[in-house]
Amino acid sequence: MAGPRVRAATYVLRGQGAAREVLVFDHVHHPEAGTQVPGGGVDPGETLDAAARREVLEETGLVLAGPLTAVGVVQSTADIGPGSITVFFASETDEPRASWEHRVTGGTGGTPEPGADTGLLFRCYFVPLSLAAGARDNHHFSCVHLLG
Repeated sequence: MAGPRVRAATYVLRGQGAAREVLVFDHVHHPEAGTQVPGGGVDPGETLDAAARREVLEETGLVLAGPLTAVGVVQSTADIGPGSITVFFASETDEPRASWEHRVTGGTGGTPEPGADTGLLFRCYFVPLSLAAGARDNHHFSCVHLLG
């Protein structure tokens, strides 16, 4: 029996104080997927840090040059199967755009089939950190309150 799926997700932050924001994205053609932060499955042999950086690049087009800080770990159960364990990281960016669209051009998307996310179009944008902290019903924001 396989263990839980291991995932890495990243809160990409910018600004200071009350102006602090976190990067999120929506699936342009699949709004039912909901608002998300960059994240996905860790590939065999890949470190958590490398997976987090890869997912940010694949899903938003941003390259994270600075350090990642571990924020928290969340275990999710599934109706069938072992569920998942997500390690949440935080990183800073000086990205000046308020929003942009990014089309996934490659990568695994953390799924069993390589390139499964290829062609998906994401609308990336920043939201106030205070707003994200109030969205705990969305598992993507389950550790955002730990960012202080």
